[in-house]
Amino acid sequence: MSSTNTVMAALLAAGVAYRVDVTEKQLRLYDRLLADLDQARVVKAIGECLKTCRYFPTVAEIREQCGESEAAAIETAWQRVKAAIGCHGLRPQLTPAENEAARLLGGWSMLGAIEEAWLDVRLRARFADVYQPTARAAEIDRQLGFADLERLT
Repeated sequence: MSSTNTVMAALLAAGVAYRVDVTEKQLRLYDRLLADLDQARVVKAIGECLKTCRYFPTVAEIREQCGESEAAAIETAWQRVKAAIGCHGLRPQLTPAENEAARLLGGWSMLGAIEEAWLDVRLRARFADVYQPTARAAEIDRQLGFADLERLT
């Protein structure tokens, strides 16, 4: 099942939960309006909407839930990168997006030269700026199978 089909299945499940008939036209509209978001997050957001919304969720409500989960994902990535900065030699396993964001912030040597107290003050917002598009690109690569190709070469 493709990502789009997974989102459509989640929307159909929401329709069952809310006792609403979801038309093919509505599914296509939701799919088109949510296509720029990470599909796994959209499915998770639909699940969160089932817990919090009184009515079938609008695109805006789903996007709002995605924003909250995206902020949480950025915070988790930031904490993992911060923890890795203090490790000399063998760093914990980070995702390609986390490693790329660290590189774009000046690399591990530069990050290691900044006092820990200043990391949040100086780099947290910048990390979010570089991590978001990097993580989206990594997710697209994963969906298209490019991530598997990198491991093979």
